[in-house]
Amino acid sequence: MLNAKDQGNPKSREWPPFEPERGVAGGGPRAELRSRFLKTLWVLLSIGLAVSSAVVACAQNLQTEPVPLAYLWTPLFDGKDLKGWDLNKFAGAGEVKVEDGKIIIGSGVALTGIRRTTDLRRSNYEVDVQAMKVQGGDFFCGLTFPVKDAHATLIVGGWGGSLVGVSSIDGQDASENEYTQYMKFEDNKWYDIRLRVTDTKIQTWINGEKMIDANIEGKRISMRPGEIEDAVPFGISTYQTTAAIKEVKIRPVPPHIPRVAFIAGKKSHGPGEHEYRKGLELLDRELQKRVEFIDTKVHYDGWVTDEDTLKDMDSIVFYCDGSDHDIRSYPLLLGPRIKTLGNLMDHGVGLVCLHYSVFVPREKAGKQFQDWIGGYFDYESGDGPNKWYSKIETRDFQVYPATPGHPICQGVTPFSIKEEYYFKIRFPDDKKNITPILTFDSEKKDWENVVGWAIENPNGHRGFGYTGGHYLKNFEEKNVQSLLLNAILWTAHAVPESKN
Repeated sequence: MLNAKDQGNPKSREWPPFEPERGVAGGGPRAELRSRFLKTLWVLLSIGLAVSSAVVACAQNLQTEPVPLAYLWTPLFDGKDLKGWDLNKFAGAGEVKVEDGKIIIGSGVALTGIRRTTDLRRSNYEVDVQAMKVQGGDFFCGLTFPVKDAHATLIVGGWGGSLVGVSSIDGQDASENEYTQYMKFEDNKWYDIRLRVTDTKIQTWINGEKMIDANIEGKRISMRPGEIEDAVPFGISTYQTTAAIKEVKIRPVPPHIPRVAFIAGKKSHGPGEHEYRKGLELLDRELQKRVEFIDTKVHYDGWVTDEDTLKDMDSIVFYCDGSDHDIRSYPLLLGPRIKTLGNLMDHGVGLVCLHYSVFVPREKAGKQFQDWIGGYFDYESGDGPNKWYSKIETRDFQVYPATPGHPICQGVTPFSIKEEYYFKIRFPDDKKNITPILTFDSEKKDWENVVGWAIENPNGHRGFGYTGGHYLKNFEEKNVQSLLLNAILWTAHAVPESKN
């Protein structure tokens, strides 16, 4: 901590006073008491919850982050009978029966299926179905579901056996709209089909792989005309195909699910180094494993195909080439992208920059990066022949959490790592909004040795910079993973909590 005589001196290399009451949760005795209280409250609520959803109101002065709720699954099939289900009135339907703990939906002339007679939910929910194609060449799971005041059907294995899509969006069925996907489905193999419906999206995953990510704001949702309309409000159907269903369950989801865009640059180094795509895909997988509700997508070649998607993000993660050799190498600096990003930051969208992506030219982006993530690699204003102010070193480092009470440091302990770290980062003189997160200074005093840091601005924007990430294998180190996943969640204003 600063001595009294050093307070307010921007040239001091010691940390500025870290003040938990400034809006950064996790530091000091008062924050510890808050944490214990909230954990106790959470346990009591979890024990008392016997329904699928709950609303927890907490006094505003208790915390700066939302409390995670228990979103419990409700089974819709008990493995014994079709209680709660009716047979659809499809002409020429096949036989439906329960056998060995499974619903067997037999092949018919066309459609065969079952439906529930009451709406369970209209929006902000997930459905999970375990389904198997036993025999046939068309869809083995046609899941009809509510979307607010309308209904739609998720088709799995349709149009010859491989199509995945939603009927209908803006009057176009599953084979026609922009969200049509294809996947090979094998006979007698179980597939886990998960559907999520929120006020703004319809999303599906099959065996954990995201298949459909449909933004439905301003779009018309409807059923495909025909017999399938008898599956409303909630049903499972097949078309000329025999299927088995062994599990059907539903649960509510939070009205807002954190959304993160990972943006990977083009490969520029040898194998195992600067693996932008592989590194972000690894972080994406780990985030999905650890966090109950998160909405992510990895974008490639340094930018997104549709910039409008960034407006919906809570945080953006960049891992790509920087600009020390050629400004055009940094995809963020092309065209009006820096301005686009600035507009997002002004509206509170978070930003994470990893390794080479902290390299920016001072005049074009230096001030912006100090505002957005707290600092940048300065390669233009040093005294040496190459004019580099910041430094690079590759060796074995002993690294320490600089501010252990910060949420990004949750689960992070001192560790050893061989890494190419950048340091002597160009931070602003006024560091009041910046918190050191990771350092190779054992005394935790020297800003020049900081290799991970966070910023929180008055408008709600949060940013994080980490200069490691040269080697792909380091993304598998548990402390690095915890650090980066926590940082992504923190910048998205999400609670860095793991799944139970």
